Amino acid sequence: MLTDDNKSILIPGGSGFHGINLVRYLLQKGFNKLTVLDICDFDYPDVKDTITFVRRDIRDKQIVERAMSEVRWVVHTDAALPLYKEEDIYSTEVEGTKVLFETALT
Repeated sequence: MLTDDNKSILIPGGSGFHGINLVRYLLQKGFNKLTVLDICDFDYPDVKDTITFVRRDIRDKQIVERAMSEVRWVVHTDAALPLYKEEDIYSTEVEGTKVLFETALT
């Protein structure tokens, strides 16, 4: 059984296609402590006031550490779009994911 204590979820990349659909799904399932971490604006009026939004970069270890300290679960949906520069895609996909994993292990 999920209690209020273990319903808190961090969603890196929550402003993107997969992220916003996950947010909506989790809200429908009763998860009411959602935090979205994304470098892009969270521009969804239907749910904007029901989540915590942190407009920061997944590659920033200090930001990720603070965001993860407030949640029980992390669902990683962050990704750089193909129209971004190759080095930005790499640093987001690989280095950003590494920051999440390393932070989760500490």
